[in-house]
Amino acid sequence: MIIDTNNDELLINGQRWQRGGYLLATAYATDQINITARDGRVIGKAIEWDRILDKDKNTFGLDRDGTVTALTNIFNSQVKSPYKIDALRDVENGTAAYGELMIYRSPGEWQYETLDQYHGAYDSEAATLRSGATATLELYYTAQADGDGISELSQSNTPTSGYKIIRKLYYAERAQQDPDTGTWVQFADVAANTSFNDAKTALLAYLKERTGGTVPISLKMTWEEVELLLLEEYPGAAAAYSLRLLDNTYTGDSIRVRRASDNAEQDIGFDANGDLDTETLLAHCNNNKGYVKTWYDQSGNGNDATQTTTADQPMIVDTRTNLVDNSEGISAFGGGATQTLASSEADPNGSSGTVVEISNFQGSTGDRVQSNTVNVIPISPYTGSLYVKGTNGETITYYIKRKNTSATFVGSGLTEHTFNGSWQRIESTMTTLADTIDCSFYLRNESYSTADTFYAWGSQVEQNDTATDYILSNGSPGSVGHVVTENGTPALEFDGSNDRFPFDSTGLDIGDLSSFFVMKANVATGLQFPLLLSGSVNNKRWYPPFMNLGYFYYAYAAQIDAAVATANTQNNLHTAIAGTTQGNWQAFLNGNNLGSQTLQTGIDTNFTDGIGAVNGANFFNGLMQEIVVYDSDQSTNRTGIETDINDYYSIYP
Repeated sequence: MIIDTNNDELLINGQRWQRGGYLLATAYATDQINITARDGRVIGKAIEWDRILDKDKNTFGLDRDGTVTALTNIFNSQVKSPYKIDALRDVENGTAAYGELMIYRSPGEWQYETLDQYHGAYDSEAATLRSGATATLELYYTAQADGDGISELSQSNTPTSGYKIIRKLYYAERAQQDPDTGTWVQFADVAANTSFNDAKTALLAYLKERTGGTVPISLKMTWEEVELLLLEEYPGAAAAYSLRLLDNTYTGDSIRVRRASDNAEQDIGFDANGDLDTETLLAHCNNNKGYVKTWYDQSGNGNDATQTTTADQPMIVDTRTNLVDNSEGISAFGGGATQTLASSEADPNGSSGTVVEISNFQGSTGDRVQSNTVNVIPISPYTGSLYVKGTNGETITYYIKRKNTSATFVGSGLTEHTFNGSWQRIESTMTTLADTIDCSFYLRNESYSTADTFYAWGSQVEQNDTATDYILSNGSPGSVGHVVTENGTPALEFDGSNDRFPFDSTGLDIGDLSSFFVMKANVATGLQFPLLLSGSVNNKRWYPPFMNLGYFYYAYAAQIDAAVATANTQNNLHTAIAGTTQGNWQAFLNGNNLGSQTLQTGIDTNFTDGIGAVNGANFFNGLMQEIVVYDSDQSTNRTGIETDINDYYSIYP
């Protein structure tokens, strides 16, 4: 008999196949006869075989739609060798059939031919590999010389709101390749939200067209939901500049950065999370300042903002004095503590001549050991560290201290340390406050400390949340690069003197325009133009906003003061929208409406600069993080766009 992989017998017109006899079919004339399993499931798909015979030796041809058609009696005819029996499949679940068929080869010659189980031979292995993958695999297929296998489990075709479904197709030139290891190559670019069936069709088409059926091979189809980025959920921007990725389909970079030491340039893109790749950025700048030559347009329109004059480029990497020193940067003071150079004591690296011995260190007299102080950046983490060596079991306390603008000293992270007789590195971290001026690393002999004499070497204070590798610099402060940030996210710093980018407003119209702008002013006074999209000629203004006399002025068309708000030195999201959908022009500060004006049309492109200054003057002093411009009325999307921006930058509650 013939059975499928569920061990169900296959029937023709309800009759079973009998080994050792003929096919017991009761109807064989002109009717189409279904091949079915005993439970009624129709069997047969992609079948290639020669013929099936009934009990009267009539030949039945099997159509590719899974039906059998009666043919003429050819018992006494010369017959060519039959086709290879292959690929009888259950059309309901795709599993393979196997068993034996009695076939007719020549007049009077009958024989059995085995229906080998090539297709589906490795279905169970495919299922194990699919289900054990780290990523969500909807389909896994593998093929080798003696069989193939497939396993699939379709996921949703409907994305969650604010997300899109991404299916990716891969191949590996090895059978039963682990889906998490080995060399997998993505071979097709499947559009977002492509259905499971369409993606599967593309995957199987690749198997047929590229390999021509050659083995071994493995194929896999992954599924994931990806959150829509700003320009995916709200497409159609005319220009978009940001230090985060705004569109998953954008393959370019964020900025091009010039290193101050030698003017070497490098494009800086995004990390796996879509944030600015600060690791590559800092490695490029190598503890030198970095300046942005180009702020790339992520809209796809190529409206990149490029400043070729080096003195006019805003800064993205700054350097601060980072106290990195050896024992020369340590001072002991108090009631009786003294320090001497312990010339015979080796430092942690085995060298001599730089270790300090601290003696007569007594808590009753308020003795302290302090590193040199370092000027700090407010609202930043600083870590102080020191190598110490003392008598096993004795203790000492330490912490990092800051001084504020009122010359008040505040300690943070008081910790007790127990010596073990060998060199040990101790460290403490604090986050400076807005009024912090400097900080240093302190050792104190509290009343419960027991150390009287110990060795010290390698004090270091750095802008970081952990102690990095010690850098020997003979007591000299070192310059360490750090990314300019606002509220923990990268920002471009405009110096208020020269820095600016040109903006090309060709094709825009103030009657159908929207702008979203994230910026923080360092000073709220003076005349500053952080952003200008249309000039004043013929009263076509679009200043969203400019600053003057301590106010944010949102200028539109003829109105210099179309909307006004008190300026501040906080990070803000400035929005301006005009269009027929909204019916007028309106300005918003951090989502709050500031007023409206009658709709006007036109554009003035007769200006220079636009980002950070206008016409070589009125320079902006502050930070920028994002500018998105639409040549359309985005009033219906305003709340969504503002929420997306605020969720990332945490600008307002």
